[in-house]
Amino acid sequence: IAEAQTTFGGNAQHTGIFTAPAQPLNIIKWQTSIDFNNNGALGHYGSPVMSAGNSVLVPVKTATNGFRVDAFDGATGIFKYSVASDYIMPSHNWIPSYNICVVGTRLYFAGAGGTIFHIDNIDSNSPSAPVRDVFYTTLATYNGNKSAFDNSVFVNTPITADSSGNIFFGFRVQGGAPAPLNTTQ
Repeated sequence: IAEAQTTFGGNAQHTGIFTAPAQPLNIIKWQTSIDFNNNGALGHYGSPVMSAGNSVLVPVKTATNGFRVDAFDGATGIFKYSVASDYIMPSHNWIPSYNICVVGTRLYFAGAGGTIFHIDNIDSNSPSAPVRDVFYTTLATYNGNKSAFDNSVFVNTPITADSSGNIFFGFRVQGGAPAPLNTTQ
């Protein structure tokens, strides 16, 4: 692989411009399912991302409308591992995209309550255990009021990164979010 495709649209501005030339699309080398509960609803599916080590990381909608990330060897399509998320979709009239982001050897993906998970060593067949990051408070505060946060704060955009490795994403509040957010907006 000439360059890693690590974030939605190629960069934080989603320009979709890449320096590597496209390969001919005359054969399918391998494929995988991305929706195990396709009920015909309108949906925006998350984009696969590729690491520098040629791991292809694919966001997948599960049979219970949850999400996970599956990892494959890019050259062979051989399954490497799967990592679950507890992400909950906000109220919607179409299925929002669930996009993931790679920064170096770390994968970021959305979790419940507006949180972000990360795992390291993504090119390994056994990456690190998921770590939950909470941007608006401490992990202890989140865990102490998990149900209220999970039912009111939702990541609702792709996760992207800048050239320094900082990640960016949008979120929304539904109903009333508890302290320290204390908002309905």
